[in-house]
Amino acid sequence: MELFETLARTQLRRFPEDFLPFGAPLDTVELPEGKARLFDPADFYDAHSIAIGGAKITLRHRGQAELAKIYCDMQHVGFVKIPVQSTFSCLEMMKDWTNIFGRHAFAFFCSDNRAH
Repeated sequence: MELFETLARTQLRRFPEDFLPFGAPLDTVELPEGKARLFDPADFYDAHSIAIGGAKITLRHRGQAELAKIYCDMQHVGFVKIPVQSTFSCLEMMKDWTNIFGRHAFAFFCSDNRAH
């Protein structure tokens, strides 16, 4: 059994702001409480959106939506900062987090709950 599987999510809920790209422009997004689901990436209107509880938040690109979902999966409610520039910045931030904490920790928080 992996170490991260033995811990409650509330014990590991911090997604460090230290992983934000230094000097890069950021969007601040308010995440409501609730279960988060991504829309299908092929969805013309909502590929860049995330459904949280009864709310739908439209972001600049898919990477922002995926990063917002990770924050929600870690029960992070309220204002969060997300890189503006590109999907690459968000993916790099997730990759850095994974390299530090391990794939098992990252997978532990990333469930596959996509809205259809």
